[in-house]
Amino acid sequence: MPRGFYPEAAGSANDCKAVNSREVVETPRRGVSTAGPRVRGGPHTSTLFLPPVLHAAHFGHILIERQADVTVPLVFLDTPQIGLLARVRRDDPGRYSAFLNVWNTFGCTLVLTLAQEHELRRYENPAGRELRYQLLADLAPIRRDVCTEHQVGDPCTLIEREILGAVRNRGMRILNGPAPNQLRDWSDVLPGRLTASEVGLLRAAEDKRILQVLNMEHNAAQFSAAAAKADAKTKTEHRVRDLPSNPPTAEEAMASRQQMDKILAQLGEQPRSGDSPAIAPDLLNWVSTLVRSYLSRVEEIGPQAALLEYLPVARFAAADQQKPTTEELAIRWFFEFQVRWVARNFLNASETEEESLIKTLDFVDCPGSWLQRRLDVCAGRSSGKPEASHHFDSQRLAYLPYVDLLLTDHEMAEFVRQIQRDGSTPPRIREFRPPLSIANTIDALEEALRAASAPQNR
Repeated sequence: MPRGFYPEAAGSANDCKAVNSREVVETPRRGVSTAGPRVRGGPHTSTLFLPPVLHAAHFGHILIERQADVTVPLVFLDTPQIGLLARVRRDDPGRYSAFLNVWNTFGCTLVLTLAQEHELRRYENPAGRELRYQLLADLAPIRRDVCTEHQVGDPCTLIEREILGAVRNRGMRILNGPAPNQLRDWSDVLPGRLTASEVGLLRAAEDKRILQVLNMEHNAAQFSAAAAKADAKTKTEHRVRDLPSNPPTAEEAMASRQQMDKILAQLGEQPRSGDSPAIAPDLLNWVSTLVRSYLSRVEEIGPQAALLEYLPVARFAAADQQKPTTEELAIRWFFEFQVRWVARNFLNASETEEESLIKTLDFVDCPGSWLQRRLDVCAGRSSGKPEASHHFDSQRLAYLPYVDLLLTDHEMAEFVRQIQRDGSTPPRIREFRPPLSIANTIDALEEALRAASAPQNR
């Protein structure tokens, strides 16, 4: 597992926080040798202090011996494992206690992303949701992709932090850019820290307005899945050079506009079939205006020139503009758009420095975002039935380069294997430890933790 992509953590390994009225040294970042969480009085011995209700009712003190050369594994659990552990916690305290002993013996740190938090808040069973909050407190410390002390103006997406990390890793200097320690902090893709006593902060976000936003995001994912189903029927990839260079005839232009009107009408009707949620009229109007504007330009200068005009890419020389597929062009345009956003909003780069960043950085410098995009494409084309869940699975798997163990379902694990076996995949992506798909049992989970924590796998 290559470590080079993981930026330094913002905090020091010696930062202390209060957990259950005990002062415990915070677990350091992945890859740093440590003696583990320590209670005062013993350098290599720690006592796990559970929430008081569990402590009194079931478990008592669990003494854990840790070796000084043990590194701290970052573990990304999938939804089934979270549900399994919550049920075992409720129904079989003895087995749950044994699992916690394994979890803490290996010094595991749970990774929790905003997508997972959103999923938890959308869980409609209040009792089940509370069980999961209690579980998260037991598994703390937790690393998050959002910082609890987030400040306005801080990066808030993975690709923003990966671009900043690429600038830092390449040693690029921006004259009026952020200080080195600020760039270091912004490059941490898992900047948030939660202790057991702070897990309650997650409950504070259970607001009706936030849930409405989450439902809108889920609807958008459903809409994307419906589009992927239609797109999956066409497997052909077109290169830019394959697009017509001449403007269409009047008859061809009329046919294109009629086809567009038909598609927009279908989009308006799709919710009735159950394939996707309803589309807001203003959004549908915005899409219609955008497409009509593009078609007008196609009629003036031709499809090939219109596409290159709408998706300008600085990285490709003029002679190379026509070589990529239309999808590759769109991905590169998206990446350059993100680089420009980061250059202007976080790096305070000049125009010359911005252009230098565009020409120097590559999408593969952002391995998590690169993998997420490939998984979106792979799921859309290879899955027999693209679902909204594929979008959220791809979001989670974007953190594969930054964790020691990531669990997912069999289908998504196979998609990652396909990508890593593809000869066109950059070597650095092929070298990542693949995600695991395991049986949803405590025994299988413990075995996965042991394997991830083995010295030869660290």
